[in-house]
Amino acid sequence: MTLAPWTSLLSLLVWSLPAFAESRVPLTCNHGSDVEYVGRIKMPVTAKSGATIVVRIDGVASGKISHTGLNYIHDMVTDFVFSPTAKYVEGSARIVALTGTRNTRSSARVSVEGNGVRLSLPARVKNGRGYTAPSVVFELQVADGDVQVQLAHYALKANAIIVGDVQTDCEPDPKPFLLATTTIK
Repeated sequence: MTLAPWTSLLSLLVWSLPAFAESRVPLTCNHGSDVEYVGRIKMPVTAKSGATIVVRIDGVASGKISHTGLNYIHDMVTDFVFSPTAKYVEGSARIVALTGTRNTRSSARVSVEGNGVRLSLPARVKNGRGYTAPSVVFELQVADGDVQVQLAHYALKANAIIVGDVQTDCEPDPKPFLLATTTIK
C-alpha cells in the first residue's frame, strides 16, 4: 500500500506541534509548609535554528488557601528562566487577556530581565479562597542548542492576624526546575 505524499508532511507537522505539558514542581519554603507549583507550559517540541518560538505558561487553580490566623496572601511572584541559547524577542511578553481569575487578573504584570521572565500578582487572595494565575506568553528567537524553560523561584507575602506581612520564599529542587524543552534541529 502506498501512502499519499502529504502523509509524511502531516507526520512532520504533528511531531513539531506544541503540546501542553503540566508540571508539578515540589517547592521548599522558608516559612510554613512546603508547597507545590502546578502550571501548564506550551512550546514547540522542535524548531529550526534561527526560528522564533512562542512560549505560553498557564496557571492552574490553586484550590482553597486556608491557614489558621491567615488574613490573605498577596504579592505572589513566579520567576521562570530560559536557556541562554535563546534570545527574548523584545516587547513580546504579555498577560493573555481574560485568563486567570478576576481576583488576580487586573493587577497582574509580566517583566523580563536577561534570560528571566517574572509573573507578578500583587492582588490579595483572602483566607478560604483560591486563585488561578493568568497566562503569560512570550517569544524566543532560538539559535543552536536546545531551549529549556525552567521554574527558578516562587514567593509571596502572607498577611497574618498578629504578625502582619510575612515574606515566604520557595525554591524548587533542583533549582532551576525543568518545565519544557524545544529541540533545535
